[in-house]
Amino acid sequence: MKQLIILLPLLLATDLFGQEASKNVVSVSWGMSNLAKQDITFTPLIHQGWSPINFLLSYKRSNKLEHQASIRFGNYKSRIGEEFTYSVPWESGNFPTYPHNINVAGINYSLGKSIFNKNQIKLTLGGKSRNRFDISDYIYGNSGTAGNYLSLGLDIWLKVQYELSEKHHLTSNIGLPIFAYVYRSPYLTQNDDYFEDIYSHKDIKGFFLYFKRGELQSWNKSQNFDFDFNYYYTLSKKWEIGAIYWFSINLNQKPTKYGSIENVLYFTANYKF
Repeated sequence: MKQLIILLPLLLATDLFGQEASKNVVSVSWGMSNLAKQDITFTPLIHQGWSPINFLLSYKRSNKLEHQASIRFGNYKSRIGEEFTYSVPWESGNFPTYPHNINVAGINYSLGKSIFNKNQIKLTLGGKSRNRFDISDYIYGNSGTAGNYLSLGLDIWLKVQYELSEKHHLTSNIGLPIFAYVYRSPYLTQNDDYFEDIYSHKDIKGFFLYFKRGELQSWNKSQNFDFDFNYYYTLSKKWEIGAIYWFSINLNQKPTKYGSIENVLYFTANYKF
């Protein structure tokens, strides 16, 4: 890991000062998605739902090395059973129940080198920094609990590009996990460490206090697989439009079983410079 940190700036410098002209692309995407999630830390029930709140912002740079950076966000509302009303002794009237709220965010950076480029096909192999943040609010009437899944991972990254024609292009990215630093909320979120971390009542400080209690996990405890398939149509030298299908499966074993499957269909616009 230390060797990778030392080599990364050297690789970046080699790319930035290379003689080849760079190709840069900025992409903005919006999409519809479906999430199915089970976190036995809180409940054995499976929460799932569709959402139109999905955004993806990415930047790609192609030179001697291939760079990809992206930020994505999705929000889901999940309800188990039918809505009902409830009352509380200290307030008058009845109140409707609210669905659970699940936020999923990711910050990724990939760095690789072309290993094959012939006959409209280009293969790139490298590494990917995969950082995922799942923040869930489980709401039960007038009370609730919050749960965190925070993961900083390193993946093997493979990118496949295929030029169908001058205007039609296909791209696919696959990420396979090597290891990850993972923090999971304790069982039912409440233990001595939890109460110690929230004592300051400051969200940002509490976030970092949570995260320091994580641990390094390998394939036997943390399994993540990301895959996307992209189609782009060239409008001009500067602009492309297209669609992206993104799939992610995320499994974790500690402190209890956790699983999520997410499917997103994005519609995207690319600006090339």
